[in-house]
Amino acid sequence: MLVAGGGDLMDKCHEEARDLGNAVRFLGYVDDVDSLFADADVFVCPSTAESFGRTATEAALAKTPMVLGRIRPWTDDFVEGYDCEFVDPQDPKDIARGILKLLADPLKAQQQAESACQVALSRFGREAALAALTKAYKYVAVSLASRF
Repeated sequence: MLVAGGGDLMDKCHEEARDLGNAVRFLGYVDDVDSLFADADVFVCPSTAESFGRTATEAALAKTPMVLGRIRPWTDDFVEGYDCEFVDPQDPKDIARGILKLLADPLKAQQQAESACQVALSRFGREAALAALTKAYKYVAVSLASRF
């Protein structure tokens, strides 16, 4: 298992994983997350709070199956069992259940990943960005035209 990133609980995580030998590797901050997503069997992010949830969007765009904390904004964007597996971020057994469910059925996991990618593209892809930018420019143009 690879753990990327950091935070206040990393010392505790290292301590908890010590007895697991080489089963867990802590990578710290990683610049090239694309290669991590490409190599991952499952992306797991049992967050208890997210303002935007960029990591899930990145995982979705990389077509990596996801286990996510059952929180907003993810529950606004993705459908449980169709795009990802949602878990109680406070329940280690539920997190493990979500991971094992995806690992036990690679075909279903890949179908979810494909679906999540389509969701991410529809919300944040080039076409969505272009449509939003065009709408903003039109709004500004109409607002400016009404001044003169």
